[in-house]
Amino acid sequence: KNEHGHCNVSTSLGTELAHWVAAQRRMYNKLIGGKPGKRACLDAIKMQRLTELGFQFRPRGSYAAWDNQMKGLWKFLEENGHCRIPVNHPTLGSFVKLARRDYKNWTQGKPSSMTPERLASLKEVGFIFEGGKSPQR
Repeated sequence: KNEHGHCNVSTSLGTELAHWVAAQRRMYNKLIGGKPGKRACLDAIKMQRLTELGFQFRPRGSYAAWDNQMKGLWKFLEENGHCRIPVNHPTLGSFVKLARRDYKNWTQGKPSSMTPERLASLKEVGFIFEGGKSPQR
């Protein structure tokens, strides 16, 4: 991060760091899927630390550009007057699904990419955490 300004390490580089990143992402996917495996050494504390550093467990997913997705939420709110975004929305749909799933996992104490900062940002824009429901008041 200090050298490049981000934590987006390509796993196709073939370097030791690329192999480590790929391993972290595999462990994350197994944890999220409920199958941590026997040798998994990624826990919620390590995930939180990596997330706070800007590590992306799903670089091709919607969290790859959190700030851009938040700008999209604000734009949607401005244009529509609400933040009831359907999961089939062409640009925000997968982000909405991931955010809702991660929020649910986070509230249940399960591994999640949700952070207090992300939660605050979502609440500020009036994000609907449960599909098909009205904003929490």
